[in-house]
Amino acid sequence: MILGQWGTLGIFGASTWQGYLGYAIEIEGKVNLGNHSTTLAKNDKIILYQHSDNVLNVNFVDSVYGGKVSASSFTKAEYVIATRCGKIKLKLSLGEGISIDGDNFRIFIDDGAIDSAFKGGMIHQLVVWNEVGDKLPPIFKDGIKIGAVIL
Repeated sequence: MILGQWGTLGIFGASTWQGYLGYAIEIEGKVNLGNHSTTLAKNDKIILYQHSDNVLNVNFVDSVYGGKVSASSFTKAEYVIATRCGKIKLKLSLGEGISIDGDNFRIFIDDGAIDSAFKGGMIHQLVVWNEVGDKLPPIFKDGIKIGAVIL
């Protein structure tokens, strides 16, 4: 699990509170027919693997009041993987690769989505929209590493 904080003040949904929205990401997936789940310390780099199912479980915490914020509080979500120059290589959206699992977003990257064209360091980002349709600043935008896998 990697912990972070979304440092932008903003209004979420139709409520009037303002605060910081923290997030946590747990990585799980299947590599070489084995299941694995990884818990990461803050600032650890996420590694996603070519030709493998990769799953990111993202949960949210209200950093001001300490309670969980449900993923269902957001009306839309987009996850992208891009080159360091900003060229988008993969784009998933709510209902198409992103689902709501309890209070979390579950981002499923199919084994055919990250092929040999994905290599080395890249950037991934998750953006959400609130209940009134406002696009919020990225929940996270961090570097990731794509691990090579022989088919």
